[in-house]
Amino acid sequence: MAINEFEFEDNGPLSKVKCDEVPDLMIIAGPNGVGKTTLLNGIADQYGSRFSSINERPAEDIIQDVNQIVRKFRINRPEAGEFIESPELETHEGDETDVAFVGPHRGLSGNMEIEKRNLLGMPSYSSKLLYALSNANQNTVNNYLRRGQGNIPSGPYRQREKGESDELPYYEVRRRLSQIQHDINQYHQEKSKKEEDIDDAVKSWLTPIKQAIEEVLPGIELLKIDETDDHKFVLRFENRDGSIVRFNELSSGEKDAIALLFLLVEDEIERQFEHVDIVDQSEEDLVVLYDSPEAYLHPQLQLTFINYIKSYLKTKSKSDRSVQIIICTHSKMMIDNVSDESLFYLYFPDQVEENQLRPSSEVPDELQTLISKEIGLTALSSGEDMLLVEGQDDREVFNRIDEDLNHHLSIIPMGGKERIIELDDAFNKLVPRLENNGINLYAIVDRDRDLDLNRTISDNIHALPLNSVENIVLKPEAIFETLKQILGRELSEYDSSVDVKSLLQDIISDEEFILSESQMRWNEQFNPFNLSYSSYEASEGFGSMEEFAQNELANKLDDVKDFSQIKEEVEELVENGDINKLHGKRILNKLSTKFGIDSGVLLRMCASELEYQDLPEETIDFLDEARPN
Repeated sequence: MAINEFEFEDNGPLSKVKCDEVPDLMIIAGPNGVGKTTLLNGIADQYGSRFSSINERPAEDIIQDVNQIVRKFRINRPEAGEFIESPELETHEGDETDVAFVGPHRGLSGNMEIEKRNLLGMPSYSSKLLYALSNANQNTVNNYLRRGQGNIPSGPYRQREKGESDELPYYEVRRRLSQIQHDINQYHQEKSKKEEDIDDAVKSWLTPIKQAIEEVLPGIELLKIDETDDHKFVLRFENRDGSIVRFNELSSGEKDAIALLFLLVEDEIERQFEHVDIVDQSEEDLVVLYDSPEAYLHPQLQLTFINYIKSYLKTKSKSDRSVQIIICTHSKMMIDNVSDESLFYLYFPDQVEENQLRPSSEVPDELQTLISKEIGLTALSSGEDMLLVEGQDDREVFNRIDEDLNHHLSIIPMGGKERIIELDDAFNKLVPRLENNGINLYAIVDRDRDLDLNRTISDNIHALPLNSVENIVLKPEAIFETLKQILGRELSEYDSSVDVKSLLQDIISDEEFILSESQMRWNEQFNPFNLSYSSYEASEGFGSMEEFAQNELANKLDDVKDFSQIKEEVEELVENGDINKLHGKRILNKLSTKFGIDSGVLLRMCASELEYQDLPEETIDFLDEARPN
């Protein structure tokens, strides 16, 4: 393995970060500002300083690094350029490993052409260097490149307009492939003169990158690399519509995906020429550090990218040369699609004691069971306290009423009432265990949830003093303002919020509504109830679980009401105009049908008309306590 362990202390936001056993694939998730990039820079600097990309690296360091590469990989052409005068770069543990740092880039600039004259004298093994340069301080890069010294001519890289440095990774993909094609063309000419056969590896040398593109970007195909009449090299692709396009005509996401994969594909290409003297190769281990590779990739591309990485590493495990990939990311697709052994979370120093870097295996199983189907473990990567709610509508309402709330809490929809019920057994275990990892867990549920929690943490869960979250927005003033925005003059028969209040009373007074409300309440009496083992353990006087269950069921049946009694209770609520205790979703649906407005749109827009103080007082108190100071 290229890197077995690492440890950093007192390095910017990193108070103490340690990993004793680094896997071949390491995914590090964490919030902005926690130090993910600092960690990658530290790894690059420690294990391969010639490729690190610290923001303020002095020009002398860049020069030393370039000279080391030129000494090692330069083509035997002295006339191509002399070394820059600088002190020797001291060797250290890590010189046996190539470390490449790949940061997020945009490709804002135009298409820098690949001219044949610019390929001559350039180091044949340079992409890892240029990836690093593209992430280094631009002034430092320009300070070196404008000299036009060493084996890298300054012309193609000198910054002529804003964004050109972002083109460097894309340029290097095209430059390196063009260089190999150029050398192969010369190889063909020599073989033709000698009337010798062409090696099979040469004929199919594009296969690795073609296969990578096919797997990650099935909509395009790399056809060939042409040398034009004016001695320029062009990569030609067949697009999904059958048209032939150049590299710069691909989408930003497609270009970025190819650039991200090229470091790995380049290694595969080089390995094909083991028995042909065309391409220089590196025998050292390779470590690739990716910083936010998802920055410009569609979610589906993120998924295909991480799947390709996993497949690539599985294949490379059979090789003598070790390849290791470390990725810092916020991507849900990547976090959800790697094994626990590969996934790590980076926390702020004040959230955890000792090591800020924690493997996902330390995340409580109960939490993984509860939220993995909805959002995976992405919420943990935010480093924020978590607020669980029943569904997307709940999250939408709270976010719109208090826009500042999601800056302090990760609001996570659990995907329905059934999954919230599971909290009954798991919540008690989760709260203290997450607190040990610097994260507090809270939940808001509908009024009808009957949860049995330990008194010590009962404040972490809040039952709405309303029937449901929809009841929060059923304020005549909010509804009237929303209807005015949507319908305008068509709202002629409703002049004020008083008219809307009368409309709400008419809706709940309808006999059909009363009957439906009563039937729903009667049915809810027989909903499945949660019979937890912890409740049995805390009980007394029962010789077995069966006796305990029978007793619980008998108690539940004792509480069952006759339908007539339930209907009388509903009619009393209607007479008193107590909308908050009636089924808010049904009332909102009646409103949306009457005015021809989607119920989801009506819910969100009504919520936007409310203020934080419009929430129930008990809910405000709960959120104030949950919100970090």
